[in-house]
Amino acid sequence: MKQLRIRTLAGLFVVAAVLSWSAARLWDSVGTLPRVPLAAPIVLAVIAVVLLSTRSRCARVCASSGSAARARRASSR
Repeated sequence: MKQLRIRTLAGLFVVAAVLSWSAARLWDSVGTLPRVPLAAPIVLAVIAVVLLSTRSRCARVCASSGSAARARRASSR
């Protein structure tokens, strides 16, 4: 796992601040929040489930391929 660099953290902070400020300006100009379609939360939930299932499957595959690669390196020595 890589450490989070200060530049990356500062960049994320700036992006979040700009997005928040822009959303607040939009909300102020419109007067109310824009309507969200009924399917939006359902679509987000489906995406989250797919990402979580893919991540856990990838972790298993990566772990097994990593141990196989280590075994091949050890046998070639």
